[in-house]
Amino acid sequence: MTSSKSLSKGIIQIKQCTDGNRDNPVQVLQCILSTGDYITSSKSLSKGIIQIKQCTDGNRDNPVQVLQCIQSTGDYMTSSKSLSKGIIQIKQCTDGNRDNPVQSTRDYITSSKSLSKGIIQIKQCTDGNRDNPVQVLQCILSTGDYITSSKSLSKGIIQIKQCTDGNRDNPVQVLQCIQSTGDYMTSSKSLSKGIIQIKQCTDGNRDNPVQSTRDYITSSKSLSKGIIQIKQCTDGNRDNPVQCKLNSAEFHPTSQVMLVAGMNQTLNLFQVDGKNNPKIQSIFLENYPIYSAHFSANGEEVIMGSKHKGFHYYDMMVGKMISVPPVKGLGEVNMKRFVVSPDGRFIAFLGLYGNIHLLSAKSKEWIYTQKMNGSVGGVCFSQDGSTMYSYGDDGDVYIWDMKTRDCIHRFIDDGCTKGMSIAVSHDHNFLACGSYSGVVNIYEPSVCLKSRSPKPLKALLNLTTPCTNLVFNSTSEILAMCSDSAERAVKLVHVPSQTVFSNFPDRLDAKLRIPLCMDFSRNSGYFTVGTNKGLALLYRVKHYSNY
Repeated sequence: MTSSKSLSKGIIQIKQCTDGNRDNPVQVLQCILSTGDYITSSKSLSKGIIQIKQCTDGNRDNPVQVLQCIQSTGDYMTSSKSLSKGIIQIKQCTDGNRDNPVQSTRDYITSSKSLSKGIIQIKQCTDGNRDNPVQVLQCILSTGDYITSSKSLSKGIIQIKQCTDGNRDNPVQVLQCIQSTGDYMTSSKSLSKGIIQIKQCTDGNRDNPVQSTRDYITSSKSLSKGIIQIKQCTDGNRDNPVQCKLNSAEFHPTSQVMLVAGMNQTLNLFQVDGKNNPKIQSIFLENYPIYSAHFSANGEEVIMGSKHKGFHYYDMMVGKMISVPPVKGLGEVNMKRFVVSPDGRFIAFLGLYGNIHLLSAKSKEWIYTQKMNGSVGGVCFSQDGSTMYSYGDDGDVYIWDMKTRDCIHRFIDDGCTKGMSIAVSHDHNFLACGSYSGVVNIYEPSVCLKSRSPKPLKALLNLTTPCTNLVFNSTSEILAMCSDSAERAVKLVHVPSQTVFSNFPDRLDAKLRIPLCMDFSRNSGYFTVGTNKGLALLYRVKHYSNY
């Protein structure tokens, strides 16, 4: 770097200097790769033309035989002209291995022309391992017949033939089905789409069969009939037992909480864990025996009915008990029985002489009174709150449209003399009607709308006393039914098969006396039964993993 100026283009100023290793010279190539003349100037290299000269061959005193072709070191760069594009000057030289020739490859490349697309010129040669052959499968994997034709491979169908089995001398037993090596590809025809030819073979584990897979997958998605996996847990109200009738035992719609209420004028709230079930709160209502209690649809309130003309509700958000005065003009003696619509719009009180009083679930104000013949035995709502069903002592079931509040249809419950209880499944595919005789009929609501006397899907005859309560679980797979006129009169029904689970109630369950109320938790993981002895019996339904 002797000058700070930039190198000029066009011509480079360069001169030959004394060799750097003159005192101890070595044979070097004084060309582009030389160590002497390569860059002798500090100026930058100009573009366009480079000044370069031909020097004496570096190996002149001891030349070697080289291929004077593209790879040669002699004729490759004998001209000072630049290499032209398009055509390269090349000549044929003496073979490099002339003195020790090998079998030529001219049979593989016989033409100097470029390779054409579509068809490749190829011929069958002597086997490469002819002198020491091995046994091979001459099929898709063979080295012999694999490509015996000079034609290109056609698409759609491949030519393939059946060869001698590779393990003919030592065959093994295989499944001659999709996995077989025998019948799988025995035809040279191409495989047709749409239908595959397959046959039934001897079981692969015939000599050592396994028993069922129930130990590996203990629960299927749908509930099985016959026997229900259920166990008894610690009583839901163990922390605060009572010595009176429990008229209400219900789970919270979103949280692991349950309410227990009865004739002792006390509302109790418990946390549900299946082991300790600790008490959360107790609220005493003076001179107010609780005949029915239900959570509101959003779970923020507990509404309670009694023998009085008015009713109470407990606001859990502010922790305050609020009394609702009697509604003028209703003419009711008490407000004992009521149902809350799942959509959170209505509270339906069951009145006298076939009256059903609808109150707003938010404001607690009267909205409308619906009238049916006879007395009201039971009322239930569809899960979306659009339809209400009422059941009377005359055996008729009324279907109400809650948008217009009109009765859109009425049908006769088959064989019923007096209606006691009614329930509709969460998916609205089943309607259960419990009568005074203990018979429970299961219907399809869509069929009931089309007929005045529909035939039930199933008539359950497992209760012999009046059916006073019916409850579906959240998946519509279980129907619980009970009677408060006999001990242990509670049954669980497998709804898809319309059969009763044979192992419930357990014969050794001494705590189960007369059932008064029932409920399933939000995801059907728990089931509770309130008894006449003040116990809220709690059961864990193992099929359902969540609360």
